[in-house]
Amino acid sequence: MFTQGTAPQKLNQSSTEKRAPLGAMLVDENGRIFRYARASATAITGGTLCQATDQITSSHVLGKLTAGSNVGLATGANRGTKSVRHTATTTSFAENFFREGVFANVISSAGIAIVVDGHPASTASAACQLTFKDPAGVVFSTGASRGILFPNPFDGVLICAAAYARPPICVPQQDIGASEYFWGLVNGFGIGRYDGTLIEGMPVVPSLSVAGAVITIADDLNTLTAGGRNATHVIGQCLAFASGQTHGCLINWRL
Repeated sequence: MFTQGTAPQKLNQSSTEKRAPLGAMLVDENGRIFRYARASATAITGGTLCQATDQITSSHVLGKLTAGSNVGLATGANRGTKSVRHTATTTSFAENFFREGVFANVISSAGIAIVVDGHPASTASAACQLTFKDPAGVVFSTGASRGILFPNPFDGVLICAAAYARPPICVPQQDIGASEYFWGLVNGFGIGRYDGTLIEGMPVVPSLSVAGAVITIADDLNTLTAGGRNATHVIGQCLAFASGQTHGCLINWRL
């Protein structure tokens, strides 16, 4: 965790150079919490609600572990491997797409999750050598073990779609260029983009009609369903609202 004084990148700056782990936390002097993220290929205007990166299809790249130049992969081998060979059944992916993401072993030692340090590009049905940040605490078994790869949700964040396809994840407080790294606000007061008219003091949820915007829960688009559950979850509270300004609201964010 970083503070404003220890952060390797200034709070209100973006960069084309990666200077901290994706998802790293920064707490400023006001107690606001930020997470380190990278924008997708689309620039983001400050105050725009962002959603997690897109996952790769094919069940999030489910594949089996295969024999090869690994340590501790064969049945009965010692724990502590930092590398395994993963064969995705139908999906190709670019070099280090899953770096700082998660490898989840779902069959044989089920429930083990390890952060990925890196990997080469991979084509469908071809073995790919995964390297972990830390040694595995389990014994993997060739063929019997199955792994799922998930990318880091802060790597390539997108403007939150009006269709609400991915969970909201952060709100940059300054303009961010395409593919730039930045600190995104996740908890505390900051600007936001609004849809319609916000009501001060009311909870806000993602807009279902304007990408990257929020509306108050009193809006007809986000009334409670018959089952008593809200159509979209509350992500903050409107503290102040200035009509006529696209990003003219102050939100107490809770992402």
